[in-house]
Amino acid sequence: MDLSRPIQALIPGAQGQLLSALVCAGREMNTKTAAEIAGVSAPHASRVLADLVALGIVRRRDFPPVALYSLVEEAAVIQMLRRLCNLRGEIFEEMALAALEMPVVPVEIIVFGSVARGESHAESDIDVLLVAPTGMLDTDSWMSSVGAWTERVSRFAASPVEVIEVAQDHDRRDQQGTFWRDLKRDGIVVFSRVGATR
Repeated sequence: MDLSRPIQALIPGAQGQLLSALVCAGREMNTKTAAEIAGVSAPHASRVLADLVALGIVRRRDFPPVALYSLVEEAAVIQMLRRLCNLRGEIFEEMALAALEMPVVPVEIIVFGSVARGESHAESDIDVLLVAPTGMLDTDSWMSSVGAWTERVSRFAASPVEVIEVAQDHDRRDQQGTFWRDLKRDGIVVFSRVGATR
């Protein structure tokens, strides 16, 4: 699943691109602006926007010489698309909920890589760092907890999840490499127990 462009992933072509522009920008816009954000030509955008108006999910207001387009917020499909626009956030919430149900609850969960940077594509994995409680990293209970968590999140996200595991008490001197710098720069903490430290 393309978590950076979920609407376009499910609604291909200019229609998905323009709907994504309107839904994710969350504001009224003219044809030229919508076309630029969507990455389509203005004439093509004009035709597609007219189709969306005909479908009853986009509203047009005329202010000659321009027309302004906005979403019909009351439409059920628009509410669904708004949720889809926030798919990445919903997946992060599911990660945290699933963590609380693990037999061995992690100290911290950090998403990193292309998904964290908002640069993922349809073939991208979701890269995750799981911090195990002290003394639990190599135990059967921890490994089975991680396996069940990974499977649940992968199904929910419709994307493979790649996990790196470290112990809570790992040597902080090891955090000087490229991986740790990237993690500090781009990582998103989606779950953290009170008082947790890395």
